Amino acid sequence: MSEKEVVCQTDEFGVEKETENGHVYFNLFIGSCEYPCDDEKDAMRRYYELAMRAMDGEEEKGKPDYHITYINKEELDKLAVLFATNMYENPTEEDVTVTREELESAFIGKFTDYITSGPGYRGPVYFIVWDGGPNCFDVVTVDTAGAMRLEKRETA
Repeated sequence: MSEKEVVCQTDEFGVEKETENGHVYFNLFIGSCEYPCDDEKDAMRRYYELAMRAMDGEEEKGKPDYHITYINKEELDKLAVLFATNMYENPTEEDVTVTREELESAFIGKFTDYITSGPGYRGPVYFIVWDGGPNCFDVVTVDTAGAMRLEKRETA
C-alpha cells in the first residue's frame, strides 16, 4: 500500500511524495498529470522552475510557452560558418558566402528557450528545413559558452 503526501503546490502544479514498500518517490504534477522525478531535489528544482516561469508570465497552466521566432543576421552568419565548417575541410570566405546563400533559401525557425525534462538541455534550438523539402533538415543547439552545435542531420 502506498501513502501520498503533497509537499508543496500551487493552483496549477505541485510536488507529491509517495512512500511504497519502504521506498520514497517524488512526482511533479501538473493538473492531473504526474511526472516522476529522480529524487526530492530534482522534484523541487522542477517545481521552482515552473513557479518562477509562471510568475514571469512565461507559462500558462504549467506548460512551457514555446514560440518559434525568426533568426537575425548575426545568427544567420554564425549558422553559415557552422555549416561551412561541417561541409568543407578548410572553408574559405567564399564557401561561407555560398553556405549563407543556401541558408537564406531554407526555412529557419528558432525555439528561444527550449527545455528538456530532467537534467538535460535548456537554451535556443534552431530548426533548419532545407530547400530540398521537409525531409531535409538540421537541428542546431547552443552550448553554455555560446557556440552553435549541429545535433542532427537528415537528408533525403
